[in-house]
Amino acid sequence: MSLRTGTGVGTNQYRAKQRAALASPAAAHLMGQAQAAAQPRYRCGEIWLGRCLQLVGPPTWSCGKHPGLLRTRQRVAERTRIPGVQGLLARDPAVSVRMRLAFNDYLDPEVLGKLVNDRSEKVRVAVVNHDQCTLPQLLRLAADPIWQVRKELASREIGYPGPVRDVLAGDHSPAVRLAVAQNPTCPLGALSQLSYDQDDKVRAAVAEVAPAGWLGRLAADPDPEVQASVASNPSCPPPLLAQFAGPLDPVLCAAVACHPACPPSTLARIATIPDQSLRERIARHPACPPELLRTLAVGNGWTVRQQVAKHPACPPGTLAWLGRDRSDMVRAAVAGSPSCPPELFARFGQDEHYDVHTAALSNDRCPPEVLAAAATHPMTHIRQVAASHISCPPAALGQLVQDPARDVIVYAVRNPACPPQALEHASGHDNRVIRRAVASNEQCPPDILQRLLQDPEADVAQIAASNPALPAHLRAMWDLAH
Repeated sequence: MSLRTGTGVGTNQYRAKQRAALASPAAAHLMGQAQAAAQPRYRCGEIWLGRCLQLVGPPTWSCGKHPGLLRTRQRVAERTRIPGVQGLLARDPAVSVRMRLAFNDYLDPEVLGKLVNDRSEKVRVAVVNHDQCTLPQLLRLAADPIWQVRKELASREIGYPGPVRDVLAGDHSPAVRLAVAQNPTCPLGALSQLSYDQDDKVRAAVAEVAPAGWLGRLAADPDPEVQASVASNPSCPPPLLAQFAGPLDPVLCAAVACHPACPPSTLARIATIPDQSLRERIARHPACPPELLRTLAVGNGWTVRQQVAKHPACPPGTLAWLGRDRSDMVRAAVAGSPSCPPELFARFGQDEHYDVHTAALSNDRCPPEVLAAAATHPMTHIRQVAASHISCPPAALGQLVQDPARDVIVYAVRNPACPPQALEHASGHDNRVIRRAVASNEQCPPDILQRLLQDPEADVAQIAASNPALPAHLRAMWDLAH
């Protein structure tokens, strides 16, 4: 039996407690506030007050533990602006309700103070990010005995005053000091203090964002993690990167190989380490020279050869050699490269692997004869890719407009290179999706668009009316009629 409807002892007791609560002095006090701040979702302040007392009222009520009432109290806690109701919610026995109350943007200062001193650390963690917290309240949270609360405060996105930062930067927990160092609002003064921290993770976090003047001192740190963070710093100069690559340490070299300012000579030195992941990063680096790419294309795994084929500076001879690679992923990377030699497209157009074939057809340099051959391919998706290419010959597009697959026709008539005869044929198709595609083609002739304005399907006519190729007088007539 529900707590709200029906008959029985439980329901009668529930209603009796509700009437008693409405007749209490607390109800009379809240009535004035509810009438002054009645929310538009209810008809009047009395109904709002009754709902609040019914759903968030005295914590001793047994009905307050009902799951439906709990969810409603949570919703009320997030939205209510009435201080009296907020005070009731701050004493709610459910931690989840008090946590939702901590996210309320219109918290009363007195209620906010209660939440700062709440007995549950989950509530204190939730209230940390409230923008109305005062300096004494933040200092109280900075001295909280639970380190998770202090860590959440140290990670506060909206920042915190200097006295609070000083307390957190000297915290005995390394996790709290690490959160201070990783906070984007942390000033240089606090970072300078943390750069001498005894914990290596804190110093590494500082090294990632430290200015260039500090990197020389941090580079001399004996911890490899700190040195790797210095190598990852965007301000790290090329001489310092070359210094890190000197011992050929894999961890340091991995950070150096990912740095955008790493010089080619340093990349060549790192490439001598027999590590496939390192060589893959080098082959992906924008500054990798062509001669180093040529070297990496031989004797390495397929992931390294794939990155070599994708590199914009890969020489044509190396691409031609990789075009005969045994790995289909490498051949697909060559087929999609902007520097792919023209003589390879004919071979890729007959490749047995699907990814290689589609990569070649999607390449802007794909020759028209390869696209024309793909227009008769037995696979629907191959014909669809060919139909969408801007270099597809008009004769092939005219053939694709009569394709049995609807998606192929749609891509063909959307192509700006589609000939007017093919668009004329497709504009009378029974399928409205195809007619919509014709109406959206910005190269569609005006006479076809004028006919599509009379289409029985309203969406087809609307698309034709919004086409930039439609003459101004026809658009004006359409606007007047609609």
